[in-house]
Amino acid sequence: MSNLKRIYITTWGYPSEKAKGNPFVKEIAEALVRRGVEVVVILVLFKGLSSIFNRNRDNWLLSEGIELREVEIQNFIPSFFGLEKLRRYFSKYQMTKSLEKISSEFGPPDAFQFHYILHSSAWLFTDFLSKNKLRYTLFEHSPGSAFIKGVSKNFGGFTDFRELQIFVQSATLRLARIRKYEIKLSELYQAQFHSLPSFISNEYDVFEELKEISKPPFTYISVGSLIPRKGFRLLIDSFKSLIEGIPSARLIIVGGGPLHDELNEQVRRLKLESSVTLTGELPKPEVLRLIEVSNVLVVASQWETFGNTVLEGMHLGKPIVSTKCDGPETIITEATGILCDQNEEAMSAALNWMYKNYTSFDSSKIAEHCRNAYSEEAVLNQLSTFYKESFGLDF
Repeated sequence: MSNLKRIYITTWGYPSEKAKGNPFVKEIAEALVRRGVEVVVILVLFKGLSSIFNRNRDNWLLSEGIELREVEIQNFIPSFFGLEKLRRYFSKYQMTKSLEKISSEFGPPDAFQFHYILHSSAWLFTDFLSKNKLRYTLFEHSPGSAFIKGVSKNFGGFTDFRELQIFVQSATLRLARIRKYEIKLSELYQAQFHSLPSFISNEYDVFEELKEISKPPFTYISVGSLIPRKGFRLLIDSFKSLIEGIPSARLIIVGGGPLHDELNEQVRRLKLESSVTLTGELPKPEVLRLIEVSNVLVVASQWETFGNTVLEGMHLGKPIVSTKCDGPETIITEATGILCDQNEEAMSAALNWMYKNYTSFDSSKIAEHCRNAYSEEAVLNQLSTFYKESFGLDF
């Protein structure tokens, strides 16, 4: 039985039909619901003069049991008038009134949970939190604010760093995605953070229905948005070096994004058309099927706050090849994969090493490790312990 009855969650980048956003926020809300917690997700939308002519709306991905409310902050005072104090007062007033209405509709929360310190418009909530003496959790996902340069020019809407720091220090609980960011954030804000990993949602039990026997040729798969920081250009170049010695190997890249045409051209230029496949964006079940029939999952990113695709691969028993890019460094062990530097020589060598040592990895043990460390139950138990210690409430 959950002692935490009701929680309000607000975030930047909630998933919609047009954008993936951060699926972890949605999944943690769904997991809390499964534990008997009432969840209200509050999404802040800023409306200026341009919104009069723009009627497009976000179609959020809804979940059973989660109440989702949009709060529109309307401000038609052009910034060039220089009435910043008036603009801020009007914005806070609208937020407070909206939160009072939401609280009246669903009841006051036992706690607030803010995801992304600099991007969740947390400053708008401060008057309501103070007036109602509400406790709150800060959950930071972005590495940008884990370093002083991340807040040197952007205080997340707060007037200066000191005001932001006071807000962070006043939180009842502060969380980061990995140990590295926990340390950096604690130093930056002079307040203790704790790390909490991602998890494999119970909704992913469908994975078990997708299992098939992997067949030759030996196949690497990489999944992610086709954007620069995901490192697909490096991966393709590295695979070109690999295939010169292992011509039967194959590479599948799953995902859509602005680099799609450029990467296709890179494949053609390197004459890899018969060895490298770019599938484009695919539904989750199709992605899982491709991971299942592949041999190795690869991450070539410049940085990852955690690395959910690593968990998906491990859940299906696949060994991992990954660059040293923060998140995966906290997940991958000698029994589950190999890490390498972010350059072509190192990546190619790691891909080659995995090909030669593939049979030394135990698929069932990789999957078991993932279940034990990163199952929904395991991670939610950690979060419940944090709430018990900080709020006196568990779930």
